[in-house]
This record gives sequence, structure tokens and C-alpha cells, in this order.
Amino acid sequence: MNVRAWVLLTCFIACSTQAKSSAEVIRFAVGEYPPELTEQREDFGLLADFVTKACRLVNLEPKYDFFNWNKAKYAVEIGKYVASFPWRKTPEREAQFTFSKVPVSQGGNIAFYLDESLKLPTWKQYTNLNSFSLIGVKGYWYEKEFEAMGSKAFLARDAQHAWQLLQIGRVQILADTYLAGKYDAERYLPAEKFKQLRFKPSSIPPIPAFIMFSKKHPQSSEMLKRLDEALSKLHENGTFDELYNPGSQQGGQIRR
Repeated sequence: MNVRAWVLLTCFIACSTQAKSSAEVIRFAVGEYPPELTEQREDFGLLADFVTKACRLVNLEPKYDFFNWNKAKYAVEIGKYVASFPWRKTPEREAQFTFSKVPVSQGGNIAFYLDESLKLPTWKQYTNLNSFSLIGVKGYWYEKEFEAMGSKAFLARDAQHAWQLLQIGRVQILADTYLAGKYDAERYLPAEKFKQLRFKPSSIPPIPAFIMFSKKHPQSSEMLKRLDEALSKLHENGTFDELYNPGSQQGGQIRR
């Protein structure tokens, strides 16, 4: 390599390092929700990659710390972390937190089932399926809805346990979004059971989820403003639509 080329390469590396080191760090408290969020991937999942793109548009360098979802929420609530995602808006949460104006994900409520003879009605909420037994995961968005259903709905400790209970017939329906449910089914169901898997979406449109910011962290307002600007750009250029295309969620048999 000649001297001129060496100098140019050195300058490029120095500039790249300086640019990255000058970016302000933002720490998110999140939980496992593969394939959208997971410590098992280098990019921390499809959704984390999307948020990373947004952060870097406004000179932020994201760091993702994983907890169970209730602990992640609490860490943001007390101001230990700036924000968490993805969270759906509820009146209770909006009283405790501030939400991004622009969503970071969307997912329709999906009912997964293995019994082909099961006749699911058209439904809007999981409570409309109270003539069946349902399973979900503690800490997920439908937790209060499940609690209101009493003995017909159960909350497992994690996704693997939920799919095991569906597989052995302890419950008839498993609740999740399409992306996460399909991913977990491929991991936790034997091949012959996966071939039997069916799903039926809710009749309401996919529900958006947002970045949820602490009201007690001193940087929340500034970070919220910057990320709303970045997220708007990713919606405008089609990046968001590429990730969350509702066209694959028509119901029927799951396909690999």
C-alpha cells in the first residue's frame, strides 16, 4: 500500500471512530420477544434493528439491556432507563409514561390453534373467545384482558411453556402476534405439530406499539423529540412498511 493510500485509510478510520464516539448513548430496557427483540441475535432482533436505524439518524447510539417485561417497565417508570419498546398505549400507561408520536411496530391479535376442527368465530378481542381455553405469557399486552376472563385464560411464565401447553392439549388457543407466534412455533413445536398449526387474526386492524419514555428521566423529553423526527423519516421512506406488512396475516395454515 502506498503512503497516500495509507494516509487516506487512516483518516477514514479516525473519522469513523470519532463519529461513533461523538454519538450520544441512549439506553433501552427491553425484554425477549423474538424475532423482534432478542439477545440471541447480533442486531438484537428485527425491531431493535429498526430502532437502531432511527437512533443513528439523529446521532444516538442505542444500548439494549434485557429484563423480563415487568422489570423493564419498572426500570423506565422509576427513571433508571430513558425508554422501553414496544408498548401499546393504555390509559394507565399514558398516565405513567410519555409515548413516541410515531409507532415502532404493529401487530394484530392472533389466535393460534392446533385442532383443525376448532370453529373460531369472528372476533375482535380475546374475551370474545371465552368459550375456548386460552394461553398467553405473563407481562404481555393482553395480561389484564386475560385476568378478566377468569378460569378460561392462563398466563405462562414464558413463550416456550405456553407452546408446550398448547402442544399437549391443555389449552386450545395461544395468543400472540403473527411474527412472534410463527417464530416461536418453529422453535418449540415438533415438525408434525407445526404442520397442523392454524391461526385466525382479530377482525380489528393491527394495533400500533410505541417507544415508551420515562417521565422521571432527565433526558426523556430531548430523546423523545429526536426519535420522533427519525421515526417519521423511516415511515415516510417505507422502511416501517417493509418490516410490518399486514398482508401475510389473513388467517389459515401457517407456512414456513
